[in-house]
Amino acid sequence: MHGTALMATALLLALGCGTAPTADTVAARAPLSASARLAGERELLAADAAFQQDTLARGLEGWMSWYADDAVRMEIDGFVARGRDAIRAHDAPLFADGRTTLHWEPLEAGLQDDGRHGWTRGRYEIRVAFDGQTPKIVARGHYLTIWRRTGSAWRVVLDTGVQTAVTQDDDTGDT
Repeated sequence: MHGTALMATALLLALGCGTAPTADTVAARAPLSASARLAGERELLAADAAFQQDTLARGLEGWMSWYADDAVRMEIDGFVARGRDAIRAHDAPLFADGRTTLHWEPLEAGLQDDGRHGWTRGRYEIRVAFDGQTPKIVARGHYLTIWRRTGSAWRVVLDTGVQTAVTQDDDTGDT
């Protein structure tokens, strides 16, 4: 199994996405057809891209609008924010100064057999416009987001990533 898919599956299980079987969940566990899986993965990539656009357009409010009430934000150093209020409190400083923007690009998506859970992964950058100049990349890395379908909408249930150090002068776009 691909490493990202294995990690995503482990995270889904750790979050308790599995519940006691019912007639509905047993039917949902049947393997998805290839076309249904592909369609779901395209939906996830589109949701992640829309999440990015909402965040660029509305900052913290756009960012928060995609999180489920029971969402978790994790950082590689062990920090965990549980629930929308904790995530908002943790992430608000990133958006507070108006000079900092978060950009990301979803590269891959996967869908669980239940069709209600999936993941996206990609690259991100944090850019800061110093003294009104062209924004410089101050950090970049890779992320993994776990999603849950609620009705017809996808919501983030877990977001994590790993950041690599970048100097203010490194704006080459390499990752």
